[in-house]
Amino acid sequence: MKYFYLSVIGIISLAFLAIYPAAAKINFDEATQDRIDLEKLTVKKDQLFDFFKQSINQKPFGLGAYGQVPIRICDMPYKGKKLIDYQTEKGIGNKFLSNPSCEQTVLRVFLKQNYGFNPDDLSDYQSRKCILTLEKIFSPMLEYYTIRYEEKTKPNCRGCEFEEKRRLQKIISIQQKINDACLTEAKPILNFLNDLDEQIENTFQKKQSARK
Repeated sequence: MKYFYLSVIGIISLAFLAIYPAAAKINFDEATQDRIDLEKLTVKKDQLFDFFKQSINQKPFGLGAYGQVPIRICDMPYKGKKLIDYQTEKGIGNKFLSNPSCEQTVLRVFLKQNYGFNPDDLSDYQSRKCILTLEKIFSPMLEYYTIRYEEKTKPNCRGCEFEEKRRLQKIISIQQKINDACLTEAKPILNFLNDLDEQIENTFQKKQSARK
């Protein structure tokens, strides 16, 4: 009777596999498809600039909560999903990376590939501080142009002039900190920021024209 029971189980199992063969197959290749080595990532100028343009065009009109316009570089799409949603080759989620974070690693790789930034000319500490300081300037830049091209078009925009000036002062302050933190590698950083500034303003201008 025990033998009969096992035989029945075996027959049912074989029948299940015959009907649902795909359910029995384990695709080990898929286990590594969500993993990426950020250090080997190729990030072109147009790719990063297009991400900023898309973020500007898709953001709600005006400043966000607490007068901010947040942006995360690792929200940039890569092969159908955000960089932040991938894992490292060791299986650690990119969202959990720190010192350097996902954003800081991608920025450093991008600057090396496109602007001649050479972190080897800095100590590890100086290189991390340089990129961390750079990362802090993006939101104030977006906030400055949001005030200039969106908030100031609202009727009775009280405090707009003050807030615009405050963001500009913050940008200048961070720029000085970049000079101090990045030392000999400050020039490629500032070249990148000049290009990015032009792209951001042009995008806000086009967005404003499209509303008219």
